[in-house]
Amino acid sequence: MVTLTTEQRYKAMLHNGEEEAETERELAFELWRWGLRYLTYEGYKSIRGKRFLRKLELVFSRERIVVFVDLCFWHGCLTCGKSVEQSVKFWVNKIAANRKRDRPVTTAL
Repeated sequence: MVTLTTEQRYKAMLHNGEEEAETERELAFELWRWGLRYLTYEGYKSIRGKRFLRKLELVFSRERIVVFVDLCFWHGCLTCGKSVEQSVKFWVNKIAANRKRDRPVTTAL
């Protein structure tokens, strides 16, 4: 079992956030390249003055479509089966909370 220092764990978790941001940027770039125009969450909020139940990545307001970029690790993707070796109880609870939070938002939208 590999044990990380607090600083190493921080850097590893920071990288997970970078991965998600990179995925969001790639998706947004491709959609824009295809001619699909959208607003980001911040852009939608500043124009419409409305907030959603959860931060979303892209809003197609005319089409009434919102896009969430949920990476496998953070939302417990059953297909990929990514798991952790350390702090298993913490991560199981964290991912379960993410999925529980996602359900009502998806239903409401």
